[in-house]
Amino acid sequence: MPTERPSGIVVTVIGATGGSGVPVCLFLLGKEMQALSPVACLRAVTRNPTGDRAAILRQRVELTCGKEAASKLKFCKADFSNRAALETAIDGSDFLYLCSPNYRHQLAFECSLIDIAAKCRVKRVVKMSVLKVFTGLDKKAHGVYHHRIHEYAVTKHPELKLVTLGCPYFLQNIPMYFGYGIVTKGEFRHVLQNEDMRWIDLNDAARTVAGLLTCDSETFERFNHRHIDLVGPDNGGMNVEKVCTLLTKYGMPTKNVQLTLDEWKKELQLGGLPDGQITNIIDFHSMLRDDTKIGQRIKFFKNHQDRMKPTYDAEPDLARLPFSYKVHFAM
Repeated sequence: MPTERPSGIVVTVIGATGGSGVPVCLFLLGKEMQALSPVACLRAVTRNPTGDRAAILRQRVELTCGKEAASKLKFCKADFSNRAALETAIDGSDFLYLCSPNYRHQLAFECSLIDIAAKCRVKRVVKMSVLKVFTGLDKKAHGVYHHRIHEYAVTKHPELKLVTLGCPYFLQNIPMYFGYGIVTKGEFRHVLQNEDMRWIDLNDAARTVAGLLTCDSETFERFNHRHIDLVGPDNGGMNVEKVCTLLTKYGMPTKNVQLTLDEWKKELQLGGLPDGQITNIIDFHSMLRDDTKIGQRIKFFKNHQDRMKPTYDAEPDLARLPFSYKVHFAM
């Protein structure tokens, strides 16, 4: 028999006004969750609690979850460079969600935050990452960072219960990465060959995060200290030509155009991304363009297709989480 689900919990969400933070907050404070594992207080950590993005989050919580749920939303002003403010935000929290931008200070800041979580005796941490195949000491850019952060957490703080979730491209990030070419030229301009692209809806990932943060302790233990990939329904992938066909179907006629890394870098600059983020994106995607690893990468994706539906003890694990899922764990 599973242990009892927690209730009356305090959850801290790092980056609460960001792309994944917003849906995580909405699921944690939603009626479905409140009926299963009530959240007493959700601490939404953001650099600007009085800014537009914080106001939008509060408005969305009120509209989606109700005013009573919105009263449980507490904004905390903090960022990764202010350790004291982070300690104040995290102290007394039961659970923590961690997702930060992939940039050059990520390794130092996330490891520092994990130290704080351990010091404050946080009971459970869920960290958002990238697909496990793209992490490791032999990888580039944030692939190395995510690997080292996970290893730091499980070796330096073995008592800290933590799950790292690996995600492919988020559907909602299509405009950020590829929007300039789609909007201005009707072209899906990319560097990814024509192999299957892996996508996942941010809302599905957020639902998974909420489930892991609030499931019973016995279920969470099955995932503890693991880096587990999430993949979308129907293998979560389609090749670039199919992406273009889908965009065209929904009123945005788009053709497939492959770019060099230098050409794509210029596209990202024209799209307004910060220089540091662009450098990291290009470094990371240079790994995807490594011809010596293309066969290995395609083999990895095909293996995922065979393992899309949980086939061993993962299935009862999923059934015991608070939600039914549109995504699957690739165990």
